[in-house]
Amino acid sequence: MAKTLTGVVSSAAGNKTITVTVTSRETHPIYGKQYTVTRKYAAHDETNDANVGDTVRVMSTPDQQAQSISARCRAQALAGPRLSSKR
Repeated sequence: MAKTLTGVVSSAAGNKTITVTVTSRETHPIYGKQYTVTRKYAAHDETNDANVGDTVRVMSTPDQQAQSISARCRAQALAGPRLSSKR
């Protein structure tokens, strides 16, 4: 099953490619302190609808090696829950 993550578009400069920043909170295994982890994913945006600052969902491809979209894009951009209409 493919993993779905929600993040904010941090770059939309590429053609049909967006960079999505996903922020999550994790707990240190020994000390128990919570900290913020930020990861960036390159996602395929077929219609070039997403703009910087939009909240979107990205879904990883089922098999990372077999169905990669391009050399960098390993995720597919889905319609976001709060996809703003700043165009």
